[in-house]
Amino acid sequence: MKVWLYYRLSRDEDEELNSLNNQRKIIYNFAVSNGHQVVGESFDDNVSGMHFNREGIDKIYEVVEAGKIEAIIVKDLSRLGRNYAETGRYLEQIFPRMGIRFVAVNDQYDSAKNTDTVQQMAVFKNVFNDFYAADASAKVRTSLGILKRQGKFLGRQAPYGYRIDPADKYHLLPDEETAPVVRRIFRLFLGGSSRTAIAKQLKKFLPRRHRRA
Repeated sequence: MKVWLYYRLSRDEDEELNSLNNQRKIIYNFAVSNGHQVVGESFDDNVSGMHFNREGIDKIYEVVEAGKIEAIIVKDLSRLGRNYAETGRYLEQIFPRMGIRFVAVNDQYDSAKNTDTVQQMAVFKNVFNDFYAADASAKVRTSLGILKRQGKFLGRQAPYGYRIDPADKYHLLPDEETAPVVRRIFRLFLGGSSRTAIAKQLKKFLPRRHRRA
């Protein structure tokens, strides 16, 4: 059977337990040991399972429509998704309509030969996966709220004029190269210069590499 491997990791999960590399090993070994032909694979890193707008899923659609695969293999049902309604729609409607077999190794789920018990357990697992995602999301929001109240920096990229402290990702330090530009803008604004006037002065003052279109 021609199979496609899919694996996913979101930011709030245990990376050691569910690392992309570990997931791939599990499903690749399963495919090979069962005599399947691995046609290709796709994955989504640092992506929530609560939505299906993912590059890895889009790639699956491409190969399915091209008639290149017969089945999809994942580590467990939560890798496909954690949204109960959407995951169920894929398992019960989309994949069957496409004629695609779906296998979740650790959950012992195989759409081609599931018993009623396995099918019922899959429903419960999808519900639990949805609850897990909602609980994790609530915890993340609470943690972020606490950090915001403490005045911590939460961005991935420091604003112009600053750099992220190497010793503390939640703390900003002045950037020695660009901070003088920010100070100059501040002085000009306090001095009554308009934004247009400030922009004109900066074009003369700034080195070309600091100019923005």
